[in-house]
Amino acid sequence: MVSQKRLVAVRQVPPTLAGRQKLDFIGEVQTCLNTDRPCLVLDCSGLAQTDREIVFMLLCCLEEAMKRNGDIRLAGATSRLRAELRAAHAETLFGFYESCADAVASFYGRSAGFALRENAPDGAVANNNVAQVQRT
Repeated sequence: MVSQKRLVAVRQVPPTLAGRQKLDFIGEVQTCLNTDRPCLVLDCSGLAQTDREIVFMLLCCLEEAMKRNGDIRLAGATSRLRAELRAAHAETLFGFYESCADAVASFYGRSAGFALRENAPDGAVANNNVAQVQRT
């Protein structure tokens, strides 16, 4: 069996998503998802705004990733964000991780530290044949 390298992209979610900033972020995410089996970690640690619109945006991103047999993991999600996702009955769709490194490692089936829950990078964990991390 030949192991293929998987690129895990890491994107920082801006503190607030309004107007042009939201469009720019969605464009960045779309760029990451335009591949087969995309792996994306969204760093939510700096997210100040948490509302239904953010939840909707996260669900849209996840939908696009799943259309391509990919996945999105959330790192540094606040309890407020988790509560909003729970209220939308969407909490179980995402993997939550304390750090970006833990989220990236989860794509490679290993633990880089402590996962908060089921399933997210400030660094990368590299395997012999697997693992490149793209962080912007």
